[in-house]
Amino acid sequence: ASEPAVTRSEEAQRLVDKARSLAAAEQYHAAIELLREAVRTTPKADYLALLGLFEARNPRWLHHAEEHLRRAIAQGAKDVSLPAALAEVRRRIESGETTGSSASGGDSQEVEFL
Repeated sequence: ASEPAVTRSEEAQRLVDKARSLAAAEQYHAAIELLREAVRTTPKADYLALLGLFEARNPRWLHHAEEHLRRAIAQGAKDVSLPAALAEVRRRIESGETTGSSASGGDSQEVEFL
């Protein structure tokens, strides 16, 4: 059996790079889909962290963001801002922001693409 032309790790890195480009263009939904695929095959701490930070932009995905940020921190992600980001996500969940009823102003546009 011959080796695949691209390893899983290389493919995951390609997906993450593409996700970063999409996020830079504020195409977060597409970026999140690519990051979820990358994390499925290669659940690196930095990929989990990026996924959690992008998910936290949408109130409907706060529970996913909490899980991914928690896993990233547990795996030793390098980003020192993650504990504060996780605390903020948890605060938003506790305040009921995930229900959609308290989404106001700027958040409503981010929900539209679902």
